[in-house]
Amino acid sequence: MLTTLEFSSALRTRCFESRISIDFYSAFIKQNAFEWMSENIKTGVKVRVVSRWRLSDLTANASDLSVYEFCKGREWKFGIDLNLHAKTYVFDNQHVLLGSSNISRSAFGLSHHSNNELGAAFTPKIEDLSKLDHIRNGVVWLTDELFGKIEACVNHTL
Repeated sequence: MLTTLEFSSALRTRCFESRISIDFYSAFIKQNAFEWMSENIKTGVKVRVVSRWRLSDLTANASDLSVYEFCKGREWKFGIDLNLHAKTYVFDNQHVLLGSSNISRSAFGLSHHSNNELGAAFTPKIEDLSKLDHIRNGVVWLTDELFGKIEACVNHTL
């Protein structure tokens, strides 16, 4: 079992070691924590990010709209699953970190008032990867047009 700091350390290490692909599934994503986590991702690694991104999440600042632009600037895919509550990180389909940590400073132990998170690391089986594929098949992948509509809704609600 991994504690908050052990999990975030393993996350950064796996980001650095990945050569092919990384998939992030996190209900909530904060820009500053996402940048911190992403610093070690090498150019050329295929990255897909899936978040819940409900309007209420965005207006409550549980997630940041700016994450889409961050991903777009790196040619990473960003998608929405309105029912997502997972916190799962997959590296080269060879390593998985699974736990309670969303992508946020408090979940990664980067703030003065950090959360007490727990997680685990394991090597996925074919069945595990198939379950992730099933979730990914239901994701709505953002385009600039869809992002513009979401951004307008958020700004109208605020």
